[in-house]
Amino acid sequence: MAMTVAGFLGGVIAPSRDMLVRAAAPAGAAGRAFGIVSTGFNFSGIAGPLLFGWIMDRNMPHWVFGASATFHDPHRAAGTVHRQQATGRPHSGAIAALSRISGG
Repeated sequence: MAMTVAGFLGGVIAPSRDMLVRAAAPAGAAGRAFGIVSTGFNFSGIAGPLLFGWIMDRNMPHWVFGASATFHDPHRAAGTVHRQQATGRPHSGAIAALSRISGG
């Protein structure tokens, strides 16, 4: 049952993720953006269970959240810096991408 729910939710999330990636990508670079996103998902799908399984095997489940933040925060900061350099304006995040998609 859990796998069914996980598969369903993955199918629900994927189209909105694709719309956000397409809206955030520079003109003519949607393919590269999808390649980077897909590579990140593939890598994290392999490395995540290995790392977090190792942490759980050592009976330290509280470190799972710390490890997640350790990987998340530098990538978010890098994306923010790149956006600022590319556009000359501060990172506006998913809200701006959603507003571009909806025409707002």
